Amino acid sequence: MTKSACENDASGQQSHKETLLGRMHKTKGARFAAHKRLSRKHYFNGYTVSILSFYVICFSVGILVYSSSLENGTANFFTFLSVALSVLIIVISLLVASEKYDVKATLMHFCAREVLDLYTSVKFRELSAEEINEHRKLYQDIINKYPDNHDDIDRDIYLSEEGNLSSERSKWLKARYFWSTFGENTLYIITPPLIVGLWLLCH
Repeated sequence: MTKSACENDASGQQSHKETLLGRMHKTKGARFAAHKRLSRKHYFNGYTVSILSFYVICFSVGILVYSSSLENGTANFFTFLSVALSVLIIVISLLVASEKYDVKATLMHFCAREVLDLYTSVKFRELSAEEINEHRKLYQDIINKYPDNHDDIDRDIYLSEEGNLSSERSKWLKARYFWSTFGENTLYIITPPLIVGLWLLCH
């Protein structure tokens, strides 16, 4: 084999290695971001259920304490709201149990750690073409071992932290992340006080 052919072969191997490293680097970054987002979502779900339970207790006790001074319409309204919130708590609890955000977050972290270990073993070694293919298969085996993939928002958060996210994708990134992580539960928390406030203003 000529010197030029050897150089081309080495260059090709280096190119394949860099491609594999790039894929693993992006995957581990996105999976770590997914772990953080799902963990936050899990804990905020518990916080939301606690706040809604607090509302239910306040409404129920308030009706009992102030029953003599409340108009029938107002008492009925707060009774209805208390029952509705109780049902909502059950729905949220069932959804949280079915989604298993804590389990998904843990699996994302395990996946990211495995990819990180493989990434480190590839980055600091000289590899032949055969070894690169073996590591590519190992990488794919890790990905296939975990059932859930990260979301687009996780990849965008990671790329944003790296400074590699396009300006178009950067638009409303924080808002999209907030909604993906806290959005629905925030609505659940703020809606009951708003409804009560509007009712009191109108009556």
